[in-house]
Amino acid sequence: MTEVLSGDSYQPLATSSPHQIWSAAMVVSPILRGMLGLETDAIHHSVKLAPHVPADWTRFSVQNVRVGKSTLLFNYGKGDEGIVCRLG
Repeated sequence: MTEVLSGDSYQPLATSSPHQIWSAAMVVSPILRGMLGLETDAIHHSVKLAPHVPADWTRFSVQNVRVGKSTLLFNYGKGDEGIVCRLG
């Protein structure tokens, strides 16, 4: 995703930089915050995961979630016996 698009032709402008971290964040952030419902609060040492994933997803994991000095890992699995969420 490029940083700047021309309003006339919907083309990247010559002055744009296509591989900047904030450009990638516009793809990653909606997935983490929107689809997975990930919210972190380092001040209150809390994290919330409220996934809204497609019905046919049976598992996913979110790795390297930083909350203050802690790094967390989330695993989600869905099967015949229900949904299992693990925090590590």
